[in-house]
Amino acid sequence: ESGRSMVEMLGVLAIIGVLSIGAVAGYKFALNKFRANEIINELNARALSVSAQMLSTTTPYESDEVIEDGFGNTLAVGYSAESAVSSQNPEYFEITINGIPSEVCTQILRDYENPIMIFVNEVRYNNDTSLCTTESGTVDMGFIYRRDLGERETCSEKGYFGEEDFMCHCAGNTYIDPNNPNECLCPAGHVWSAKENTCIESICKEGEFESLSDGCVPCAGTTMYQVVKGDERRIALCEACGNRKYLHDYNWCVSMEECPIGKGYWGNGTTAKCYLCGQAGIPDPNVRESCNACSGMYLNQGSRYTYCTNNTTCLQNEFKTLTGGCKSCDTPDTVEIGRHADHLASCRACGNRSVKDNVWCVKTTCSANEFMGSDGICYLCDTEKSIAVGENSGCESATCNRSIVNGMCQVKTCDTTNGAYVRLSDGSCHDCSQTAPFKVTQESECDACTPKRRLVLGAANFCMLESLCTKGVNYPEHYGKQCNSCTSSNAACAKGEFGREYCEGCGNHHYVENFCINNDACTKGSEFRSPNWSYSICKNCNLSGGISIGTHDLEREMCLACQAPNTRFWNGSMCYPCNIADTFSVVTDDEIASCKNCSERDVVDGQCILKQ
Repeated sequence: ESGRSMVEMLGVLAIIGVLSIGAVAGYKFALNKFRANEIINELNARALSVSAQMLSTTTPYESDEVIEDGFGNTLAVGYSAESAVSSQNPEYFEITINGIPSEVCTQILRDYENPIMIFVNEVRYNNDTSLCTTESGTVDMGFIYRRDLGERETCSEKGYFGEEDFMCHCAGNTYIDPNNPNECLCPAGHVWSAKENTCIESICKEGEFESLSDGCVPCAGTTMYQVVKGDERRIALCEACGNRKYLHDYNWCVSMEECPIGKGYWGNGTTAKCYLCGQAGIPDPNVRESCNACSGMYLNQGSRYTYCTNNTTCLQNEFKTLTGGCKSCDTPDTVEIGRHADHLASCRACGNRSVKDNVWCVKTTCSANEFMGSDGICYLCDTEKSIAVGENSGCESATCNRSIVNGMCQVKTCDTTNGAYVRLSDGSCHDCSQTAPFKVTQESECDACTPKRRLVLGAANFCMLESLCTKGVNYPEHYGKQCNSCTSSNAACAKGEFGREYCEGCGNHHYVENFCINNDACTKGSEFRSPNWSYSICKNCNLSGGISIGTHDLEREMCLACQAPNTRFWNGSMCYPCNIADTFSVVTDDEIASCKNCSERDVVDGQCILKQ
């Protein structure tokens, strides 16, 4: 039969229907896309017009003020529109469009990125296009722009962008600058701490922090400053700089610009130091991440310190040291290697060595001209020192020719020709003719020497030649290693009767708490004195916080002599600025008088307080 069957005709009609539906859907999408693009283009043109008007006038616009943008109240595609200054912040303006179809709304949200914010039926758009779906099928949209279209940020670093509006909200205890609604200010006497996200109390201005001995210093630059240890507010001020870090163990406020992560790391000895990556050093426990950031370096814990160590490859018959160097397996020394697995393994690989206390690499067999101490170290037989030994040490072998007395391996006799040598209590012999001071444990050991020596008390007892110092010219330093000039303006330690006698022999010095202090070193009225050997004794009266001055009358007198506006008072062994907020107990008449030396303070119920 000719023609199509009924089934074939139905199939053709079905295909035509599907194609028609797809064509209609495609047409609707294209139409919505076209309308969205037309709206976006006209919004941009209107925004440029409004921005130009707001920037060109010196008369501030008022909230909700309608602005004629030159395009009329109807868009080219037919929807009503209006431009007006924001009701919440005159730094912004809003273009409102009413009656936008839901599908066109969705397309705009997907494509338009220029506004600061978009509101759909007064709800802020936040990546949820379902806001466009409504029962009526249309929505009202508000497009928010900054007055200056080139500026995108809306708040200073002390504020944040509102979630439900476009106002600047201030963080912490900041408040809005009345002259700039996008700027947050700290209260008087406070600076911003980005780390704490709040304002913190400070006598310094923005961009400065409080150092221990130099007052307010700039955050900028790479100079290291010490900060009052344990004072969390001052520590926070250091790190509030943003470009600095506080090293807790050594009390330094250091510049991260000087020691950037990945290029160097902070190490410490008596002062903070930045080591370049590749140099072994001791990192501060609080900045160990800076060592780990160095390629080819790792932390290796020793007996006292944790080192930042190089990943060194040692030769055969060598082992790794704590700091990353190499030592010969045949060295007689006991060497600190640290607890890193590679270092322990390299020591054990030496056939003549073993690991002691999981941190030391010690020699297990000594050569013929050595003996082994109880510490596992091999010592040369001709060493002058007496060494504690155990059994079978080799101390009394024919080669060594030494003797053991009370568990100490010592030379059999001291060379007492002309009475030069003296036997010390540890069994060792010392040449008294040497000018250098030496440690003793008993004063009698010092007295046995000729020429005459005097005992100076330090970390240990030092036996020092009396003739090294000249009374009236200089006095002995407390370790007995040098003589300090009577003309020096700095305080120096001078412990014991020897130190006191020669210090006071200077004539213009006084002796207090083991320090020898020049009476005339500091300028009375603008400086006071702190007998501390680590720093200059003269302290500027304008320093913040309490400074130790001891309990000597002259130091207290200098503290009270500070003149306005930097007057101070003393309490106990400390000298404080009069305007310090702390309260102090006062008991004696002298303490009460010291407190009343400050016009800003008073004594109430046995307490020295700051007047309200």
